Amino acid sequence: MNGNESVNFCQQVITITEVHNFEIKFPADAEAVCGVADPDSVIYEEIGCDLLAVNHTDEFFSASGDECYKIFRKWKVINWCQYDGQDDQPLVIGRDEDCDGIPGDECVWVLHRPGGFNYIDRDDDETEPNNVPLAFQNICNGIDDFWRKVDYDGGYYQYTQIIKVYDDIDPEISSTPEDFCSYDNVTCTGLVNLDFQIDENCTPDDLTIKVFLDAGADGTIDFNLQDLTDGAFDDFTLTGTYPDYTLSGRFPIGCHAFEVHVEDGCGNVNSELLDFCVVDCKAPSPVCINGTWLSS
Repeated sequence: MNGNESVNFCQQVITITEVHNFEIKFPADAEAVCGVADPDSVIYEEIGCDLLAVNHTDEFFSASGDECYKIFRKWKVINWCQYDGQDDQPLVIGRDEDCDGIPGDECVWVLHRPGGFNYIDRDDDETEPNNVPLAFQNICNGIDDFWRKVDYDGGYYQYTQIIKVYDDIDPEISSTPEDFCSYDNVTCTGLVNLDFQIDENCTPDDLTIKVFLDAGADGTIDFNLQDLTDGAFDDFTLTGTYPDYTLSGRFPIGCHAFEVHVEDGCGNVNSELLDFCVVDCKAPSPVCINGTWLSS
């Protein structure tokens, strides 16, 4: 390059700005039946530069009404494009954002728009004509469409959904009648190990089981096998874990029945008679008395 030549330099600056624009729909409260519990879950849409992740944890509480129990399902949503990975305090969305005095009665939308504002709304449009200027300063005044406006850009949200769980189905008890051998010609008893099963669709870990004996299977309950005071059948045991259990002990020769009562954690009760027989299986043995052979 000589002194008569010139060079033109062109420089361009490109600025990349992340635009966060997303929507989260937190579900309303729900009712469910054990075994069919499938309430609505969180729905979200990523419109801008966002990457949302959803998780939930459940806490179980006893009933306050006619339900069996309640699930407090705590939803957490993180936007990995915003969250700094350190702040453990989410933006908590209230359960009565519409201020109607009925918490959880409808779904709640969180509409995060560019600029860092979140609109708490009953639908996914915070710009409807009936929104008035600065309506967010008059929360739940019955005029504005959205309920609340929050200046928050942390990317971490939390909401609690309550699910009432109902159960009116009795637990089921099943067993196969069996014969058990007695080889005892003194007390005429035999060792019984009778297996049975319980089918419970809601609270299998919260069962109350009681066992009674109908001696002779004549329709009359003779003993509470778990509350004996006279020493009879003191070797009786109930063992096992859901759903398989075993009734064990020594019982006299003859046909009898266990009456098994089961109550689940929701107060549903059922009972079943489980038949069994103790059979004399000891073969006769010859005995010689004064030159005469007898069998015994």
